[in-house]
Amino acid sequence: MSVNSSSIPPNGSTPNLTDCANAKDYVTDFGYFFVRWAHLITGSVILLLLLNISVFIAKKPNLPLHGNLKLLLLNVLFLYSIFALSYLITSVRYLFIFATFSDPCQCLTPIWLAFLLRMPAYVYLVASPLFHFGIMVERVRATIFVGKYEREGIKCGIGITIFMWLLAVLFSTYIVITAFADTVTFSKPLVYLSMTTSFNAQVFINIHYFFLFLVICVALADYLLIKLNKLAIQRAKNKVMPYNLSRSYQAKENIVTIRLLFPLDFSYTLFFTIFIISSAFVRFYKDEMSLLVYNRAYEGIQLILSMHAIISLSTYLYFLKRSRGQSAEELTVAQRTREHFRVLQSQWKFEEAQPKNEEAFIRGIIAARRRDERGKMNEK
Repeated sequence: MSVNSSSIPPNGSTPNLTDCANAKDYVTDFGYFFVRWAHLITGSVILLLLLNISVFIAKKPNLPLHGNLKLLLLNVLFLYSIFALSYLITSVRYLFIFATFSDPCQCLTPIWLAFLLRMPAYVYLVASPLFHFGIMVERVRATIFVGKYEREGIKCGIGITIFMWLLAVLFSTYIVITAFADTVTFSKPLVYLSMTTSFNAQVFINIHYFFLFLVICVALADYLLIKLNKLAIQRAKNKVMPYNLSRSYQAKENIVTIRLLFPLDFSYTLFFTIFIISSAFVRFYKDEMSLLVYNRAYEGIQLILSMHAIISLSTYLYFLKRSRGQSAEELTVAQRTREHFRVLQSQWKFEEAQPKNEEAFIRGIIAARRRDERGKMNEK
């Protein structure tokens, strides 16, 4: 078949007939057809879940989570979105080409478009475990400074966000540089959507193992944090340390938060382990496979991460719906009590009260409320 020059993507050197034939196989392969439809379906589900979560947050912005944690979780949700869009748009493009192409060279991909379609997935691969680690660091800090963390702002979350995105950008830059170092492949339109070259293949394998170690550490740290926060609450109840309302509230918030995050981190560790082992196996035997089989296998393995994203987002949505019963403007126990204390001060003109008595007064109000609630339950 002759090459129609008008159908060649205008990028770099003119591809040869072999490139066009391989690109046609890349588009028409039956196994790839299944993988692309799977990415199309899972990507659509991820985006629908993200849309539901966004609508819920817009209706109820006052979630019962610390600002630092909310900021980091928003970054995780953004990573889910770019990962889903990367594979969804890629799948739609190739399914469209499959239905409309008339010349094999139309199946080739310009270099600029290849980077645009594939780089978000690489960013997700790097940034996702980093942000899971960042969330763990934020919870460790909340545990260490449990007595005052409730009153702190989101500087910690902003700092972690900037640092993690800086690492992701640096690694993305490395991918681009090492890709263009392969002057044979990246001097003309691409047959396959892959940034892996002989210059970065081993680094990809090594960084997979590093992130595997990282997510295992995150899961273990979450488990230890639950134990530490339970211990802090128990010590306060047993009068081992002076009772502090803010400390007690923050410790309980830590436990609730980590109980939400621990199953997600554990499942992330499980899915990521399967993904790492599978992708490392495929990369290890890359030289014994055709490029078509290698790329199809690797993109099929990416569906493991898509399934984890669906599970995580479904869990987030369940958590949000579960908190719907609480009033949107509901304050924490400490905040409600302090507000009540200020109202009483205004009514009784008790403005000269000493700050050291406030905690005792607050505890008295809480105890009274609990007695009232028990009385109402007994009446029922």
